[in-house]
Amino acid sequence: MMWRFINEHSPSGAGWFYTALCAIFPHIAYRINRKLHQLTDPPWKRKPDSGD
Repeated sequence: MMWRFINEHSPSGAGWFYTALCAIFPHIAYRINRKLHQLTDPPWKRKPDSGD
């Protein structure tokens, strides 16, 4: 009885898929943006290296 209630009220497969995309896409955009900044920022804008 409880399993039927959970099954009836849970999102569909498409709902789970789009929820996962909502979490994955911003993370991918963040990683790409960070990599682009590492490659293209001018030297005066980069953080100084702490290693001697």
